[in-house]
Amino acid sequence: MYALDISLRIQLKVICTVMSQSINDVFNLPFGGDLEELIDGEKNICIVGLFGKSDGQEKSKGLCFNQLLKSPVFKAKYVGQASMSDEEDECYIECYYDSSSCVLYLHLVSVFDAAMFCQLGKRTEQCLSQMEGHLFWKDQEFDYARALIFMFTVCHIVVLSHPKTTFDTSYVQLFRALENTREKQIPLVAMEMTDLPISKEWQTVGRMCLPRLLFVFQKNDLPTEELIGSRVDGKQIRGKVKKLNTVQKVQQNLEDQIFRILRKSRVLTNNLNHCLFSVPANQAFVFIASGSEPEQTPMDVLTSSFRNDLKTEDFDEGLLELGVPDNPTIPVFIDSLPTLTTNRESHSFKSFLQQHIDIILNGKGFEDSLVRGTSAAHFEFPTLRNWIKVADMMYELYMYPPEESKLYEEFESLQTVLDVDMRFSEGRCAKVLPIASRTYQDNASSHYTSIVHENKFAQALKVYSQHARGPAYELFARKLEQECDAFWENGRQLCEVISLTGHHCILKLHLLPDEEHPPSNNPPCRRCPTLTTTAPLAPATAARP
Repeated sequence: MYALDISLRIQLKVICTVMSQSINDVFNLPFGGDLEELIDGEKNICIVGLFGKSDGQEKSKGLCFNQLLKSPVFKAKYVGQASMSDEEDECYIECYYDSSSCVLYLHLVSVFDAAMFCQLGKRTEQCLSQMEGHLFWKDQEFDYARALIFMFTVCHIVVLSHPKTTFDTSYVQLFRALENTREKQIPLVAMEMTDLPISKEWQTVGRMCLPRLLFVFQKNDLPTEELIGSRVDGKQIRGKVKKLNTVQKVQQNLEDQIFRILRKSRVLTNNLNHCLFSVPANQAFVFIASGSEPEQTPMDVLTSSFRNDLKTEDFDEGLLELGVPDNPTIPVFIDSLPTLTTNRESHSFKSFLQQHIDIILNGKGFEDSLVRGTSAAHFEFPTLRNWIKVADMMYELYMYPPEESKLYEEFESLQTVLDVDMRFSEGRCAKVLPIASRTYQDNASSHYTSIVHENKFAQALKVYSQHARGPAYELFARKLEQECDAFWENGRQLCEVISLTGHHCILKLHLLPDEEHPPSNNPPCRRCPTLTTTAPLAPATAARP
């Protein structure tokens, strides 16, 4: 399915590219604006990417970036929103450049987002077989894997978002497969990057740096009594300290658990040049969102802005000019308004991510080597204009590789590695297929009719169905049918022409003496003599009048 749809998807992507994109708005890759008109084109930037899964509630994982930007830049993807059109991509990357902090944010939207998953489900309301449904969803996961290779190639920091406070071990196999594919593609990618305005080191290693991976868990599983402290006179006492210590302890335990898993599975090794990413050795790389932290929705932004306006001196002077006396109830009203800020500034997603961003903005690379004395990994601090040129080229190369190219073949190998269900099913069905085929061939006559053939095939298919499992069931069932048909047609077909007495010929399929070639698939009645005096006919014959 991937091979058949790639050319059509390239054409749709070219048609749907909006040429009037602005760097000040959220835009999708590839960038369709004019690079020469970029105001901050020569500024060095830090690139932060976000991927992962979102829960089934009406929110998007990209909203965590809004807390950093203090603006609803990335819109919420609602589960019940209108269905997407056929021209829209199922897997895409939306970007936003924050000129004030020189940070470019990338958000990968894929089938693992609840809203996108529901929209794709609406597309497939028609009845699909088990194999067709499996191939459809695996194609979506394959697009997601290729987008991840792109993210780990062009980002300084990559954030993995997960809805629960547990590490999904399925990422281990995914990371290993992505790194093996990336290393095989380095010479092929380097040849495509020869004309780009980048350094020789960047072209050689195929990426601008070794990205740092951070883990963000959207919800915590701590008991309510540990999250909510006691209150006296409207003020929280000891609860804040207890909650902070509890969350920090869980974060440290998760860091140790994730690090051990990645080390034992050889995702993280001593040689960082052969790793897909790194994790910091002296900084926290796990963040758990507190349950009481408010989400940054558009209503929260308006409320926060209204609260700040009430506290400004201009507002107080305006009241005095209007002759409104000081009202002691106004401060009480202001304090009762909800706020986006929290007293736990040390435990916020902004402070957690900013410490890693500051290292990049200072022009320093990450020193995450696990062995002392090893050389630091290659690091690039690109300008905005150069990064967009590289990103546009690599996005088209990874997401829409040319057919009949070595890069395309490597991606097909990646698709085979990632499809564990299909590989298991193929192995299981291939083991059962000879057993079912022998069931058909056992006690087979020298030649028999099509009714006997169909009955024997039904018996063989029953044996096959008892043991075959998975999405490859239909594929190998067709192979079983072809083998049974070939065995029957190889000299075991009985001539089924009916005589005048209503009996068929007792000889195997044959030709008349004057026929040199077999007739069409629907043989005429003259295939065998229809006279009752013919010897090979059934015994019940009568004298010819």
